[in-house]
Amino acid sequence: MTQQPINLGAGRLPLIDALRALASAIIVWHHMALYWPSSAQVIPFVSETLLWLKLNGRATQLFFVIGGFVMAQSLSRRQWHGQVFGRYVVHRYFRLGLPYVGTIVLALGACTLGRGIISEYVAGAPPSLPQVLAHLLFLQKILGYESFSAGMWFVCINFQLSLVFAALLWVRDRQASRSLALPLVLGWVLAITALFYFNLDERWDPWAVYFFAHFFTGVMAYYGLQSPALQRLFWLYVGATVLALAYRCWLDDGQWTLATLRVVVSLVMGLVLFLSVKMGLAQRWPRNRVVAYLGRTSYSLFLVHFPVLVLVLTLWTWLGWTSPLGTVTGLCTTYLASLLASDAFYRHIETPAARLSREFS
Repeated sequence: MTQQPINLGAGRLPLIDALRALASAIIVWHHMALYWPSSAQVIPFVSETLLWLKLNGRATQLFFVIGGFVMAQSLSRRQWHGQVFGRYVVHRYFRLGLPYVGTIVLALGACTLGRGIISEYVAGAPPSLPQVLAHLLFLQKILGYESFSAGMWFVCINFQLSLVFAALLWVRDRQASRSLALPLVLGWVLAITALFYFNLDERWDPWAVYFFAHFFTGVMAYYGLQSPALQRLFWLYVGATVLALAYRCWLDDGQWTLATLRVVVSLVMGLVLFLSVKMGLAQRWPRNRVVAYLGRTSYSLFLVHFPVLVLVLTLWTWLGWTSPLGTVTGLCTTYLASLLASDAFYRHIETPAARLSREFS
């Protein structure tokens, strides 16, 4: 039987919203466990959970896989030429960058209030003008500057990945046939090189190539739903990823490093996306308004939670609420306040930025 392409349009999938909501919650709790100084001094079960989140809660690779899937879904139908690509660069900067700039303002204000009360590890040093300019150009990690807020590196990498993918589609449309063959070959070369080389060396992590294999897993999951040939290519990519995992284990004498586990999580996420859409599950589950809203506001939560964390930690430290009960109360307050702040941030900053960015899409 001939496989019919699964037309998802440009609409939102309930499962993707749920996965975004889950990933953002894990990241927020990871940062709270990482930056709250007395998080290990609470009751045993809670402290063990926080320790696990501190060590293993880096869920950004989930966003990279989802981002690859969603970009392939939304951008592949466009006709790409020089002017469209240029407008897309501006669109992408407005879409990601304007909320990101808002976060810089909030983070600098919160850290200024906290400096001298909480640890410099959390509040950071006073900013310099070159540091600010590097942030505005998404270059702070490349240039070696300290970040103003947790997770800002992700926005920089996401921006790079989106431009790389748009460039691949531009290559597709430079051909009269608009064939995917050449851009997929280029994407494969970059992804396989990332799996076997770039992702093994943390010196590359300021650059998109370090994370490209995660992103390309999502891209291949989407394209694998479009035809039998592309489905076979998706399963071949799964096999190549498994081979890369075996190679990594051999290099590390059978030990599973955090970077290797991230590849495993990315592979599982790609399989979940591919199989759930193929079975029709992603299009209909979960039908829950709260989960859908948390998915829509996940980027705002990702951005705004660190300034909220700094403010709550500053207040708790100033008041001397450092007991185990005070710590648990502070962590829960931080999370709830982050949800409230993300709602306001989404309504008043992210949504207007998205509206403005559409002028260039």
